Amino acid sequence: MNATASRFGLLSACAAALGVSGCMSGTDTMRLAEVVYDQYIGGTPTTVAREEAAAIPFATLGISLSGGRQVMLTLREQRGGNEYWGNPANLSLVTRRGRIMETTGFPRDLAKSQPLTASADAGMTTLDTAQVFLLDLPDMGLYGLTVRCEAEDDGLESIEILEVDLELRHIVEECEAEAIDWDFENEYWVDPTTAFVWRSEQTVHPKQGVITLEALRPYVPQGR
Repeated sequence: MNATASRFGLLSACAAALGVSGCMSGTDTMRLAEVVYDQYIGGTPTTVAREEAAAIPFATLGISLSGGRQVMLTLREQRGGNEYWGNPANLSLVTRRGRIMETTGFPRDLAKSQPLTASADAGMTTLDTAQVFLLDLPDMGLYGLTVRCEAEDDGLESIEILEVDLELRHIVEECEAEAIDWDFENEYWVDPTTAFVWRSEQTVHPKQGVITLEALRPYVPQGR
């Protein structure tokens, strides 16, 4: 079963549980998605405990939306330079060198992010040139939306993940989608030697808050 079908199954089950019958409109589906999402990642802000993360013997990410409750995603597959993450609640992400390329199970999903320039596919190793992406946002009827980003290194900064202090480069990225008058900022905290992204705060949809990712048990791609 693919991710879309799994998500539909989850929504259908919740619809039955909530007493929603008949065919749902796009707006109804969006509202139901928000209810389902709130059960797993919304609500009171909490973080994954160190013991909880240590109990999972796989690469894991901690993820939260708009400062809400942090939940774990485990690495399901690595293919073609992309990492595929998910959890039993059918919340999933695709990342590439720390950048979110696709989401499933959120109230507003990014269907696809396509790097259009070599620098856009280089991760946080190339900061001196603009990066261009094409985004697909189906709920807004937008496909191939051009987003241009420019990043700056704000220097070293100490952060804490699972009670461990890390001294990392703080990269701030300013992005613009001129066609819809959308400006936003992404932030990355990056290992100064390997360019591994330990934490990030990313915006992937103009009608949704910031997604925060933390590497709880790191996955380091081959060749790093």
